[in-house]
Amino acid sequence: MTIPDASPDHLVPSAVAAEATDRRASDAEGALRQIPSVTSIAAAARGLGSALTDDALQGAARGELAHVRAALLAGERRSREEIERGVVAAVLALDTPRLRPIINATGVIIHTNLGRAPVSEQTAAAMQAAAAHAVALEIEPESNERGGRMREIGSLMRALTGAEETLVVNNCASAVLLTLTATAAGKGVVISRGEAVEIGGGFRIPDVLRQSGARLIEVGTTNRTYLRDYAAATDEETAAYLKVHPS
Repeated sequence: MTIPDASPDHLVPSAVAAEATDRRASDAEGALRQIPSVTSIAAAARGLGSALTDDALQGAARGELAHVRAALLAGERRSREEIERGVVAAVLALDTPRLRPIINATGVIIHTNLGRAPVSEQTAAAMQAAAAHAVALEIEPESNERGGRMREIGSLMRALTGAEETLVVNNCASAVLLTLTATAAGKGVVISRGEAVEIGGGFRIPDVLRQSGARLIEVGTTNRTYLRDYAAATDEETAAYLKVHPS
């Protein structure tokens, strides 16, 4: 009787596959043992000066270690020291200021992706001082009664521009919507066809006009609009002309 050769070269396919699976499982198990504990990562980050709370540190460590675990199971191999250095660095990055000074070399003077118009040192100092203390924002110091937070800015804007009244909001979309709602609801707003654009954050000029209740009147072409185009679209129902920077 012939006895089959039991060497690996003569194993049946199912046996070879099972052996390979066992090897991979053993290899993955060994790799996962290299993962440091959440506590050790948090302690290491704290020792390097992290100002995050314990809960925040441990939460960040868990998130980073989950990525490491997935990478190891996918076949990536790193030593325990490499893993710990990488995870601690990622956790410490949460303490690093995200907004750092850069040089605007785009050719666009005020680039909205690089922040807004710079303010003077005097203005920045006044903002810092106001942010560091309680201020009379919405109270009348003489009577201790509640006042209006737009009072001071309103008087300044009247002096500078002659505007009847002022409302300050923190973004352009809100400013456009509120202005059109107040001045043009139910009436026509004339805009160059090339300026009916979408800008950052999905802010579409035609959508904002519709939400305000105003009627959009597009004039000109996408690349040329003349004064005569605005004049031809103007009638007694025209409430405003809207000029948009197509950034």
